[in-house]
Amino acid sequence: MDKTKFAVSGYEKIAKKYAHLYYDDKSDLDFFDKFLAYLPKGGKVLDIGCGPGTFTQHLFRKGFAVEGIELSTAMIKIAREKLPQVKFPEQNKTLSEYKIDTITGRLPLLPDRMRVYKTVEIEPNLFALQN
Repeated sequence: MDKTKFAVSGYEKIAKKYAHLYYDDKSDLDFFDKFLAYLPKGGKVLDIGCGPGTFTQHLFRKGFAVEGIELSTAMIKIAREKLPQVKFPEQNKTLSEYKIDTITGRLPLLPDRMRVYKTVEIEPNLFALQN
């Protein structure tokens, strides 16, 4: 089993418990806000591997036009229930088809067909993607 399928099968099993434990977790938000400071106000953000919408909700509350995508159907169902005002489209596009300013998320789990960006370090441990 490849690493993506393995990860997704695990999240399918623990989605409700994961959402209960981490949906309101704010421990990474100070670091995450450093990253957001580089983005245009109201910018378009694609949250890859959005899970139950933990960071998606933060992006939405900060005024970003955010969309979340997730391979785990159990996780995306929770995200859609918790954030009905946010788009969680089906994953049938490549990254280059999204009209976005930036991407957040679990990039190592991206399907190969979506890997069209290179990683650029903005400052130590803070990365962005570029075409």
